[in-house]
Amino acid sequence: MLNGTVKRYGGTAAARFVRRTLLAAAALCAAGQAGAEENLLSNAGFEAGTSGWVRLDPPLFKVVDGQGYGGTKGLVWENDDPRRCLYPRQIAKVKVGHVYRFSGLVKTESLKGKGKVVVCFEWVTKENKWSKGFQAKPVDDNGMLRDGWVRYEGVTPPMPPPAERGAVILYVEGSVGRVRFDDFTLVECERRVIDGIMSSRVRDEAVDGEVRFAATLNLDVAERPLSSYAVDLSYRDSNGAAKIAKPSTFTEEQAVFKLDVADLAMGVQDLELAVKENAGGRTIAKAAHRFTRLAAPSRRRVSFDARGRMLLDGKVVFPLGMYTGRMSEEDLEIYGKGPFNFATQYGNITRSDLDGYGKIGVYVATDVRAMVYGYSYSAKSRYQTLEQSREAFKAKLAEIGDHPALAMWYLNDEAPLTFVKNVTDIHNLLHEIDPQHATLTCLCHPDTVRNFMRSFDVLAVDTYPIGYRRSKGPEQFQCVWQRQRTSDDGMLSMRPHWYIPQAFNWRWFHSDETVKKNAIPESDMYFPSRREMMNMNWQGIAAGANGILTFSFGTMRKNLKGEEFFRKWEDVLSVANELKKFESVILADPLETAMKPAEKIAARAWRKDGSDWYLIVNLVDLPSKGTVTLPCRAESFKTAVGGGVKPSADGMKLECDLVPLGYALVELNARK
Repeated sequence: MLNGTVKRYGGTAAARFVRRTLLAAAALCAAGQAGAEENLLSNAGFEAGTSGWVRLDPPLFKVVDGQGYGGTKGLVWENDDPRRCLYPRQIAKVKVGHVYRFSGLVKTESLKGKGKVVVCFEWVTKENKWSKGFQAKPVDDNGMLRDGWVRYEGVTPPMPPPAERGAVILYVEGSVGRVRFDDFTLVECERRVIDGIMSSRVRDEAVDGEVRFAATLNLDVAERPLSSYAVDLSYRDSNGAAKIAKPSTFTEEQAVFKLDVADLAMGVQDLELAVKENAGGRTIAKAAHRFTRLAAPSRRRVSFDARGRMLLDGKVVFPLGMYTGRMSEEDLEIYGKGPFNFATQYGNITRSDLDGYGKIGVYVATDVRAMVYGYSYSAKSRYQTLEQSREAFKAKLAEIGDHPALAMWYLNDEAPLTFVKNVTDIHNLLHEIDPQHATLTCLCHPDTVRNFMRSFDVLAVDTYPIGYRRSKGPEQFQCVWQRQRTSDDGMLSMRPHWYIPQAFNWRWFHSDETVKKNAIPESDMYFPSRREMMNMNWQGIAAGANGILTFSFGTMRKNLKGEEFFRKWEDVLSVANELKKFESVILADPLETAMKPAEKIAARAWRKDGSDWYLIVNLVDLPSKGTVTLPCRAESFKTAVGGGVKPSADGMKLECDLVPLGYALVELNARK
């Protein structure tokens, strides 16, 4: 549940190209991953010294016993001259049109200078010329893991026709210090024109309203323009007639279609997506997606409406909760006195555990990562096949499936791309054998959301800015908004998303050695203040979250003792109580907002009982100004909480002058 920040891609054409390439290419690997994969690299963990690698020359690089991950052999880079640089690599054959996922573990012990650690993949033409490269990103982005190792992971674009060979390359440039490397992988993934299709409705069913269908594509626009392709979606309408829909959005990486559920035939049908040549109409690829139009809402314990709001036994709710561990009677009493209606408990959960939550009116997402076959990231599964997991889940359902406190299955906690297929298979299995409950996933890397988006019903995004080594200063808080919005963009807004705020001290997760070697100031690591938690929570809501799941009650209980715990707990409760007070507003019908200029301020709006409500949040710990253009003139105005927002003289705008980390929720009545 620990994470850090990443930069959101900029608006330049080059940045957009990189983002499109990453998302489209990365999606290709998702379908072909499971369990054991063939690693195209030999001696990937350096157990055989430098065998298979070139340019691993001392004194810059050397293989050392005990310096690898888990105490195995590892590669060590040590340098005292920033002008020296080597580019160690291992070369492998590549196939035109295929993509390759590559990764490696890195532990930075000390690094000074303007350079950085780079793990990348480059490919070579038949003329033996290095063509292009693609850099991996740190994806175990929890600041640092407890032992300091960070996974770098990337996926190449499809290999172009000239490509014949490729190489995984690692280096540190323009710096001095000490860095360790270990456990590299290179996996081949087959290219598919249509990677998959999904609908905007959980479980692919709806009674009415709009439904969107999104296809992730991999169209070759290097040799032929996008205009040479056509894509359409075939379906049966309410009269049983065959119809064809054209996309509202169409790029080389995606096609999105919007349909009214009322226009679809009643019952189950397979909609067919076809990619064709514009000239001549030749079909290049096809794929089908099953969708159900219901005559009446399904009677499920947990479902979601068209706006991503959670329905519990048919009633709209705002999930407000925390991560927990095994709860004692005292823990349950403390937690039950708060405004919480939700919890995610780590570790195996029993019927007795659920009884305890039921007594305090809390419903639960139960941690089943250890039941996902092949899963070995932050929880280790003893199941090696899907069938083994199937039997385990059947037994778990028999044990707790009918318990009224059970709401969701927690499948994934920040896992890397290696586990996309495993988690997706279990998500689909649970949809098959358990119609009553939903699946929940936590991710902290917006770049990987597109890969995982068919593996969950709800995405929870965690961002913990205070004390994270890559996020410092007064602007560090805006990573909350950036990650939420980037993650939602990554899944094309096709699934509900929640926010996971920070209620812990990063120092609890760093050893003295890690803090010292990475020169992390102790003053940067502290439990967030009430003001900071208020801002983070409201930022998450402003970014579109329809649920809050704070990390973590269990961690607070473990690390804070006596009065210190209760002082911090009062701050957590203050934030949660404020959100609870305005729960009905957050669950109301949404309104479009227009920030002018956006600057460092975010906004979200709702319409409730004839009034318009606007949430305005300062994303940074600095004074910020901006305006929100209103669709109609404000006739009356009231600040419900916070401050720094007022209507303009003509009533057509909200003028925002916010204090550092300030926010306001205002109510107004507008007239045309």
